[in-house]
Amino acid sequence: MPKIHSTTGPFEAYATVLLRHHLLLSKGKDEGPEIEQVADQFADLWPQLDDDQKRRARGLSSDLNWVRRGGVQAPKAKTREQVTPEELREFYQLNEAQDFERLLPALRVCAAVIPPTFVAFVRGNCYSHLGLDSIGNLFLRTAIMLGTHESMLSRVAFDALVTLSQPDAFELSNQIINDSESYAPISVAQAVTFVIGFLGIAPLQLDRDLLAVKLRNAANRLDESKTQHEERIRFLMTTGAQFTSFGFVDEGIEYLEKALALEPDSPELLSWLGEAYYQKDRDKGVSLLLRSIKARTRLVRPYVLLANHYLAIRDFQKAKLYAGHVVELAHDNFSTAIGMEVAAICLYEQGADFAVVLNLLKRANRLAPSIQRIAKNLASFEQFQKNNSTSATWETAEPEQFETRERWVSGTLEPLLN
Repeated sequence: MPKIHSTTGPFEAYATVLLRHHLLLSKGKDEGPEIEQVADQFADLWPQLDDDQKRRARGLSSDLNWVRRGGVQAPKAKTREQVTPEELREFYQLNEAQDFERLLPALRVCAAVIPPTFVAFVRGNCYSHLGLDSIGNLFLRTAIMLGTHESMLSRVAFDALVTLSQPDAFELSNQIINDSESYAPISVAQAVTFVIGFLGIAPLQLDRDLLAVKLRNAANRLDESKTQHEERIRFLMTTGAQFTSFGFVDEGIEYLEKALALEPDSPELLSWLGEAYYQKDRDKGVSLLLRSIKARTRLVRPYVLLANHYLAIRDFQKAKLYAGHVVELAHDNFSTAIGMEVAAICLYEQGADFAVVLNLLKRANRLAPSIQRIAKNLASFEQFQKNNSTSATWETAEPEQFETRERWVSGTLEPLLN
């Protein structure tokens, strides 16, 4: 559903001041020049609001107070016993219809009978769709923090926060990693993977041993937190893929095989398990990668690995086929560059014009100048042309594989980070 943007101008400005006021009070700053400045802004903006905007502003203020109380209802709010079945039914109908304007006041009426994690998530969803992204971020973060035993809502809230604000998701991810025992296991797995993807560095540059301990401890809490089926699979898949990227391949395979036992036909699980086995049992890895493609995986990495595999064994026809899929499907520079490089080498070996080969290699190098294999193959081919050698020589060893966001962003190959 498309975003419904709230009226710009006084109301948006007032909402921004409310948020600032909330953040100051949350830090214990209930007096001083900053609070005085906020009071002056309130006094200036309030007369500019119409009656409907004043009503909405009071509701927003109430919602922010709820956050500072740790998800506890206000003393004058309706108790569980006072909420009628009709009021609760209306709330769920509005939530189903995604009627964000009417949903917020209906939620305030029924909040006492709705789990706090869900209250925070719905508010985050409403405010973000109403154009108040910063406030939506706050409630999504609150949902994740309240969701220690609500794995599904924690997962969905984290994914929504990533879409809404990657810097906020990065800040919260670090908080989750530092205090991992206070968060749902799936949130810990998401946080570790997001931090690596956000920084855009190889996992080995981080303290992989510390992160591995955090993930192992989270895994031990899966039963304690009553992790639902889908979240258990997501956790096992994400953690298994992460351990593989850390170089703990056998441990990664254990997690991935547990996940595959729960969902045997999952194309993404077959992809990650195939990648893990690719590092220690090439034949089994290739078989799993081929199965994942047959099962219509939405990931591009199986195509990257198979293009590299067939290049290494000099099956240029198959290597070119998979490289073509990589170029067609990938939205990250690393994968696209590898696809172009492999295609260039295959085209050369099949007698293509040298200018075509050189153009592809140069484009690949521009896309991913940090990939040493591409740089070396480009330099080697340019030297080959200069010297009029009898044949070009290629390096086909696997390039270093960095983390990509596709590991855990469901339903898309396009990374959320450019």
